[in-house]
Amino acid sequence: MPRPNHPALFVLFVVASAFPAAARADIVIGLAAPLSGTFQPLGQEVRNGAEAAVADINAVGGVLGEKLSLVERDDACDPKQAVIVAGELSAAHVAAVIGHFCSGAAIAAAPAYAAAHVIEISPGATAAAYTDERAGPGAFRVSARDDRQGVVAGAYLAQTFAGKKVAFLNDKSTYGRNIASAALAAFNAAGQKETMVQAYDAGARDYGPLASIVQAAAIDALFIGGAANDVAGIARALQDKGMNIAILGDDALASEDFYRAAGDAGDGVMMTALPDPRLDPDNALLVTQFRQRQIEPAGYTLYAYAAVQVWARAATATKSTDYDKVSAAIASGAFATALGQLSFDDRGDVKAPGYSVYVWRKGDYAPVVAP
Repeated sequence: MPRPNHPALFVLFVVASAFPAAARADIVIGLAAPLSGTFQPLGQEVRNGAEAAVADINAVGGVLGEKLSLVERDDACDPKQAVIVAGELSAAHVAAVIGHFCSGAAIAAAPAYAAAHVIEISPGATAAAYTDERAGPGAFRVSARDDRQGVVAGAYLAQTFAGKKVAFLNDKSTYGRNIASAALAAFNAAGQKETMVQAYDAGARDYGPLASIVQAAAIDALFIGGAANDVAGIARALQDKGMNIAILGDDALASEDFYRAAGDAGDGVMMTALPDPRLDPDNALLVTQFRQRQIEPAGYTLYAYAAVQVWARAATATKSTDYDKVSAAIASGAFATALGQLSFDDRGDVKAPGYSVYVWRKGDYAPVVAP
């Protein structure tokens, strides 16, 4: 695919500590992500990507001849906190917000941004409702949707574990419930019947009781919709009971933090995820620059980087930071980014490659090879 203005042009990587002070910047961009709590590791990926993109864009002249400044807010992946953050960022007159990462937070904050005429580009909100019930024309996402991810997960389980005992777990969050429900629906649509559906409490100290329930049901394969640390805890608890069963999680597991938390219990754990942009040859220099700063651009790092690029290139194309003009440019344009050439449909969903199934082995993950 041709990439006439590939992100390799933005190759100078500047560390976060060298960012210009907010008072000296002319254009302010907001970042809204879970910088604390269960999803903090993913929020840090978003922060890393957004900070790097702002620094790289500034290094080649900024946008419309003006420097960018990033104002960061922690929503803790909580919808109520997200509404407060949306109010703060809107009051700061940000031109756009990179975020929110979690679906519940993004959906809750979207009406405030629409009312304030602030563009919201989520790098990670996957719930269908974010765009199906779109708050305004300035809401976009560079990640895909739960229902599409669930179809891949459910179809894989139905094909690989046909006639086996399969359970579907979720952590009771909007994200966890939605992705598990979508996977279950696809599993049923393929003619398979689940053995068990079970919810669990996110952040539990001991997943032994949950592992006992799975063991008693003689489950062959699990789908788990939830945060990386919780899935890691469940994997360890199953290992402690001597259970060697297949685990398929969602794209929240596409983070080194999952494997660090799981240890060798993470070997063989699978997940549905979008294509890894680190493997794109066109991103080789960009990936090298992240690694030179001791940052592995895994998971959602390059998704946040691309979200900043989309806004910056739309603003450049329109020679404006006006909400209506830039929103229209994003909706109708195609943009070379770290995720490849991106464009959006009339709901604000990205037109991008679909999900695949990956497996963790010895600290890294790779696509599952079909037998």
